[in-house]
Amino acid sequence: MVTRVGNRVGPVEFSDPFNPDPDTTTGLTWGYKGGVALDEGVVTTIPDGTLTLADNSQNIVYLSYAGTPTVSSATVNSKPPQGTSVFLQIVTTVNGSIDNVLDLRNWTASRTIN
Repeated sequence: MVTRVGNRVGPVEFSDPFNPDPDTTTGLTWGYKGGVALDEGVVTTIPDGTLTLADNSQNIVYLSYAGTPTVSSATVNSKPPQGTSVFLQIVTTVNGSIDNVLDLRNWTASRTIN
């Protein structure tokens, strides 16, 4: 499966890429499964990995145009961080642990996954 990022139009399809990884998620560490991103004809393979979450915060997990999974604790109602392409999840943390996960992988046409 190839995940297309950038300003493309096409059908949305999703299976396992960028799923949360329960084996590496603990406390304020968010683990994710990798995937493949395609932007401007360049294919980037993204390995499984982890991100550090801010405590007592809403953490926005997103895939950058460069194909890098990233986390920002900016508010959801603010503009996306510069250069972002696809929001993956919003992970809410409370007192050193994950309290809630909102999956945002139903992307819109302006940030199309194909």
